[in-house]
Amino acid sequence: MASSRGKVRCEILYHRGIEQQESVPEDQDPRETLLLRICVRSAGSDLPAGSEEVQLHGLWAALLQSAGPGDLLELERVQEADDEEPDSRCFSVHGDQPAITVHREGYRYRLDKDTLEALKKKTLLLPEWLRLPPAKKAGKVYKYHSWLCTLRDGADANLWAVVWESSRQGPQFDKGWSRHAFVVVDPTFEHFPCAEWSTTDKLPLFSVTTSIEGQKVERLPHLTVGDVIRVHRARIAAKMPRFINIRQQSFSGMVAFPCPEELLEADAADADDAQVPHWGIQGETHTLVPADRARVRQLQAWVQQRLSKETMSQYLVMLRDLLESSSQRDLIVQVLQVESVPRLRLVVTDGSIPSISLDVSQPALAAKWLASDVKVGQWLRIQQVRSTGPSGISLMAASGPGSEVLTVNAAHITKVPLWCLDVQVRRQQIEESGASYRAEDKAQLSPRPSISAPSGTAAAPSPAAQQRALARAARAQAPRESRSSGDTEMDEDEETPPVARETPRAARPEAPVAASLTAVTGRPKTQLSTIYVNTILPIRLADVHDAAARGERCMALSNFTVARICDVSGADATSAQSLVATRCCCCGHTFAAPDQHVRAVKRQRKVWPCGHWLFRLQFRFKLALQQDEHLLWVFVADEFSGLLGETAEDVVGDSAARARAQKRLDALREDLSKPRMQELSNSMAVYRHDGPDTTVFGSYVVCDTSLELLPEN
Repeated sequence: MASSRGKVRCEILYHRGIEQQESVPEDQDPRETLLLRICVRSAGSDLPAGSEEVQLHGLWAALLQSAGPGDLLELERVQEADDEEPDSRCFSVHGDQPAITVHREGYRYRLDKDTLEALKKKTLLLPEWLRLPPAKKAGKVYKYHSWLCTLRDGADANLWAVVWESSRQGPQFDKGWSRHAFVVVDPTFEHFPCAEWSTTDKLPLFSVTTSIEGQKVERLPHLTVGDVIRVHRARIAAKMPRFINIRQQSFSGMVAFPCPEELLEADAADADDAQVPHWGIQGETHTLVPADRARVRQLQAWVQQRLSKETMSQYLVMLRDLLESSSQRDLIVQVLQVESVPRLRLVVTDGSIPSISLDVSQPALAAKWLASDVKVGQWLRIQQVRSTGPSGISLMAASGPGSEVLTVNAAHITKVPLWCLDVQVRRQQIEESGASYRAEDKAQLSPRPSISAPSGTAAAPSPAAQQRALARAARAQAPRESRSSGDTEMDEDEETPPVARETPRAARPEAPVAASLTAVTGRPKTQLSTIYVNTILPIRLADVHDAAARGERCMALSNFTVARICDVSGADATSAQSLVATRCCCCGHTFAAPDQHVRAVKRQRKVWPCGHWLFRLQFRFKLALQQDEHLLWVFVADEFSGLLGETAEDVVGDSAARARAQKRLDALREDLSKPRMQELSNSMAVYRHDGPDTTVFGSYVVCDTSLELLPEN
């Protein structure tokens, strides 16, 4: 049984792509057999995340197959199935009676009975932003799929993705070609823990296959977790419902963008080719436009933000625990020594034991590919490892480089970056245990387990690093929460690697955090204030959602600290110019700010990637406000910023104004998460924005708030 619903407003969380019946009757339109299952979150729903679904049937699925995470849907006259599950809800869309309005980044389009008829007769076309992008150039630029889940079987596609792990099949040689595949992800996986990106059955497993003619496996690319790849004109081959492979063709192009070794704090708008290094995997020429560099920085910041806080596998253990058991688990280790004769061996450690020798000589093709790139000091993730010795093997037997204890499949090895949480935890373990490792790698180590200091910075922790240390301290002190609630944050026990219970720890992880807490004490240098704090009753961050539920749209906040400042790309902001973006006056799209005076750019009538040339400069950034355990993101979107005291155009075109704005930003960054006395407490006015480009729960925009620089004494 099903019941009709009037109007449902919901946000798309994810979907696994379009499905089709295996056989289609000859007299039936193939589109009528299509099905698109979309996981959504409806406005005002108290159901757990992932328990609401919209099923689009037939022509509805064909027309909306480009919908993706973050899109807003308004459903009218749809059928709600009477599901036996009490904590789930399913809406079915079929026939010509329903109507759907799609909202995306300021755009809006309504599909109803009249629209469907016109589309069937081809007297009307879907708007370009709602169509799947073509594989060939549109004008002089390429159009890309916004999400991996919109890839269609048998079609050519242009796409962006983030490398997640090496395919467990390893390099292969077939029909005169050497091939190797990497599992890739993108923000389609945002609502899943990192540890489930390879195992969840709610999304397909996406992989990119690289190939080179001849038996030259050593020339196949070596990619690291977090590297971004751009692919042009790849052929999509799906084996639904589990696998979607992105295959290179003879005319395909592929570029890799190595993820920086430090946590990103640079601005995508200021990044040039030198700051966004890249190398071609396939194709002769590879050009980058500002939108490409911004996309690279966005994906790199996204994967760093996730992996610097979460473990990448629920099967990870330390070497000591693996040797004392017979179970199959994953490892993350640092290479101490590489031996290629008589067969490939790696001497590694993770700090739980001094070192151990791994035999990685099989399979032969995978070992040959690995040997061409593996180096001392690299960090590797090794999957599906089982101890060859009996349970309870003596750890002394594993402490010498010559003792061969573990045999590892070379195809199950992937390089991992320094900044991920699992590596940082093991680096701290190495420091505490006194195990040997490269002197040059030791010089790069940070005393905090999840922060890697950018090159060229001073030894003192940055404000962003201090904020992250405070966040870890708060999580360590907070009561443990159940994972069933959908929260992907890790508690203290999950962040600390498992070690033998009888082995005492030299120091607890909280010790470096305590040092960071001491470093941030002192008199604040800035104070946020609004005139409305004296006219309306200010509220605490914990009461914002209750106030919104009562219909309050304008609020005055007080007694909070600023925990983070992020630019338009989502990375930590370090320069005032990084907070400025170009906004198209025609379509509202935003791009990187020009690197020269705005009047000169306007005279040139430079065409932006959207195809228009009329624009204005605006401040576009966001602040994380923190009060106890509560966190609220607020957004700044204006041509003049009361926080920086300058206009966006002056910050870009006037060096003196830029210096004044930079001084304010530096002072605010020094105050990140700094405790405050009552007489120096912050206050801020915000209003709620419920536009089509926001989530169903709205967002909060800063207004009528200024930043005051406090005197030294």
